[in-house]
Amino acid sequence: YKKAFEKTPEKLKQWENLKKQLAEFDELKPAPLPEGFVATDVSATPVTPVIKKRDKEIPVEPAFLTLLDKPAPSIHPTENNTGRRLALADWIASSDNPLSTRVITNRIWQGHFGTGLVATPNDFGNLGGAPSHPELLDWLTTRFLENGWKRKDIHRLILTSSTYRMSARKEPGPTEAKTDPENRLLWRFPPRRLTSEEVRDAMLVASGEIRFPKSDSPDSVSGTSPDRSIYVKKLRNKPDPLLGSFDAPAGFQSTPSRPETTTPTQSLLLINNEWPLDRARAFAKSLPVGKDGEQKDLVVAAYRRAFGREPNEQEIDKALGLIDSLNRVRSTTQQGQVDDPTGFAPNSESFAAVQGVDIGTHALRLQRDSRFEQFEADLPFAKNDDAFTVEAITQLDSIYGDGTVNTLVSRWDNNRSTNGWFLCVTSTKSRYQPRNILFVMNGVDHRGQPKYEVVAADLRVPLEKPVYIAASVTARPKSKGSQQGEVTFFLKDLSDPKATMQTVTVPHSVVGKVNDSDFPVLVGGRGNMGHLWDGEVTRLTISPGGLPQNRLILQAQADAPKRIVDWKFSGNPIAATPAPNARWYGRESSDPLLDSFADFCHLLFNSNEFLYLY
Repeated sequence: YKKAFEKTPEKLKQWENLKKQLAEFDELKPAPLPEGFVATDVSATPVTPVIKKRDKEIPVEPAFLTLLDKPAPSIHPTENNTGRRLALADWIASSDNPLSTRVITNRIWQGHFGTGLVATPNDFGNLGGAPSHPELLDWLTTRFLENGWKRKDIHRLILTSSTYRMSARKEPGPTEAKTDPENRLLWRFPPRRLTSEEVRDAMLVASGEIRFPKSDSPDSVSGTSPDRSIYVKKLRNKPDPLLGSFDAPAGFQSTPSRPETTTPTQSLLLINNEWPLDRARAFAKSLPVGKDGEQKDLVVAAYRRAFGREPNEQEIDKALGLIDSLNRVRSTTQQGQVDDPTGFAPNSESFAAVQGVDIGTHALRLQRDSRFEQFEADLPFAKNDDAFTVEAITQLDSIYGDGTVNTLVSRWDNNRSTNGWFLCVTSTKSRYQPRNILFVMNGVDHRGQPKYEVVAADLRVPLEKPVYIAASVTARPKSKGSQQGEVTFFLKDLSDPKATMQTVTVPHSVVGKVNDSDFPVLVGGRGNMGHLWDGEVTRLTISPGGLPQNRLILQAQADAPKRIVDWKFSGNPIAATPAPNARWYGRESSDPLLDSFADFCHLLFNSNEFLYLY
């Protein structure tokens, strides 16, 4: 436009003013329409493929496989395309096509029995397997066509059939063992282990934690989240441990049928991995242990939820005997415990070198695998409070050996359909450098669209040293017409009196709604998602507004800014609560009966009846 108005400066200035006025309404513009990846013809004139034979070229016309003895396709080009792809699509979806409909029906059968009537679902040719029941495959295909290609009718027919409802526990007789040892003729139901996604989802359903993200959510989630497995990220170099162990496909290529392996690593993962252990704890907590129900009723409820059936009297007696023995052992052990850590340590242990700032007398010890892992508090954040400052005087003792981050403070449940934030430090195998400070936000961008962003400081936190860590967050436009906010990070090694404050400001695209939720603030982790801190915290503040350096707690000031919270710890020897208006999260106390029920629920998760379809 500058060239158009280069001879009329007054019109150029007017044009630029109008553009600025128009830009003020950018936030009112509707979101762009979603784009779909499609293939189109370049023109209505196709390129003629040829086969070269000696000194001549033989043109190849479009046709179906001669083996099928089909007539030449009827092609109707239009103004913009050749019509060839439409002719191919019409043939594939035609009721006269003997292959596509049988492939669909065979896949449906495979989904219910583990193996299709044709055992090679991607190969119906001479190199593939012959159908075990060819007449049945033809009949199901005919019914599929007669019902308008509706798969639900075929599903209902199979699920209500006597073949599907047969027991898998029937032992082969002499005839079956000799003529059909692989059960291809289906003289019993073939025992089938759940797929990896079904195993994971079944645990989440039994524990009552399963979550269904919004259908329009564009993002995948971590395997540690309680979302359905269909939403879990598929990372080629780091598959989810549970899904990978139970033969989830790698995603590199088409997988017509999954292998069904049985390995010792599967049992070891189910027994020792933290994820199934956490699901068992949640399963037990969802039962009214020690409250509303008798133990027998709770065992019955657990069987119903895990197996979908009632337990018999023998199973109830064994379960009650197991729970009682575990409970007696735990109760005896707890009565014999004398030294119960309080969750506090004197500041002389780790923070003796800290000078010039009020840190109280004790530090809070955040210890993994203890009842002092995390604590929570409901803080008075305003819904539109998208500028705030988090400060902590802390020590990080260790980092994870994988990509799990160490979360210092959070206000988010890791669900992309909700808003929130957390301040953390990276671990050994992070995509960022280890011990890097990150501030992660899930809010909206300048167009009001959901926006998730990781803001990296590139400041490295030393281990086993007292440090000052702060993030001054502005999750709103910095100025009129701006489309970005910013985070200013601060880091100082408090063990060295000569150390200087390191600071860096990083822009980001989240400009709203990061505090638009009712989640409590968690210190030391992210709830049931893990990502725990391992170390001590001696002071922690959260203040409204993105504070400059001269307003931080390390600076001596007569008029301290207003704080949302300012925690200093005095070392309550009972440690019933870590701070005023705060409470320990998740493991406030150890209940022997609840822990024993959790072991029983964990046992149900490891049973064949839970992992297999019979």
